[in-house]
Amino acid sequence: NMHRYQVTSLCFHPEGKLAASADIHQNIYIWYIDDCTDKKKIENAMAGKIIGMDFTEDGTKLFFYGEGKKTLARCINWDTNSNCGEFTNNSRRLLTGDLTKKKPYYAILGGEDGFVNFYKGPPFKYVHMQKEHQGNFVTCAKFSPDSTKFVSVGFDKKIVLYNGADANIIDTIAKEKQEGNHTMAIISCCWLDNDRFITASLDKTIKIWSVAEKKCTMTLKPAEKLGIPNMMCGVATNGKVICALTLNGIINIWNLEGLTDGKLPDYTIDGHQAPITKLLYVKSTKEVISSDSNGKVLLWPENGFPKLVTQKDKKIVTMALSNDESLLYIV
Repeated sequence: NMHRYQVTSLCFHPEGKLAASADIHQNIYIWYIDDCTDKKKIENAMAGKIIGMDFTEDGTKLFFYGEGKKTLARCINWDTNSNCGEFTNNSRRLLTGDLTKKKPYYAILGGEDGFVNFYKGPPFKYVHMQKEHQGNFVTCAKFSPDSTKFVSVGFDKKIVLYNGADANIIDTIAKEKQEGNHTMAIISCCWLDNDRFITASLDKTIKIWSVAEKKCTMTLKPAEKLGIPNMMCGVATNGKVICALTLNGIINIWNLEGLTDGKLPDYTIDGHQAPITKLLYVKSTKEVISSDSNGKVLLWPENGFPKLVTQKDKKIVTMALSNDESLLYIV
């Protein structure tokens, strides 16, 4: 209930009790996770939309980036809103950023100008720029868990590996067309461990790469029918599962245990991506049925994830259950 405008970014405090979220009007709220009450509000945090944010490991500072006029990124002591350095040498909208997981803190930023900038702090100061993606958007850059290296990906389908202490390039992976590489823009990446990282691409695949071997070791696909809606636009892992978001709003989940090349998702989480037109409560099973203006009908169990009932071609105006709740009527 805090934000009155569209939320653009969210991150969790390292202690696990607080979260920070930002909206399109540059308001940042620091709030308690257990009861969703706000602890602090920061107004006009940046002169433009905040696209990403993260806390430092000690939880005292908040790092965020995105659009702006003079400043495209900031790091602040969030309790006082005071700056912790300057992030210079960024000319266009920033799409990605990351912090090292431990001290000394390093920061990386990348975006539409095709550059990856490296900073040391706090207070953060510009140190180095890499231009390997020049001419293409840098879509994602992430430090490894031990902070000894980081990787960047972009529209050029390249994967660049850097030294985490000075941002010098270790190697450029997948820079040429060869078997196992992505065939379209890479949108997102994350680290599985200190030797393996994961990439998500518009070519509708998830790939796992080995730093030691400098090649793709496994490819995962979201579905058997790979249309435009199944283009990958995000990937994350908690060390137990891989979660990948596709353009149609479906979260595809693979269990890391027993993972094999070419495996389809172990399960998916699907929701509505259009205005909901009707809700029905099924008393006998304690379930909820919902429909939307894109023709999707979902069944929501009391516990667990929603399941697709049917997908129509046109807007669903209303629904009704029969008296014994055995039949569903859709108009």
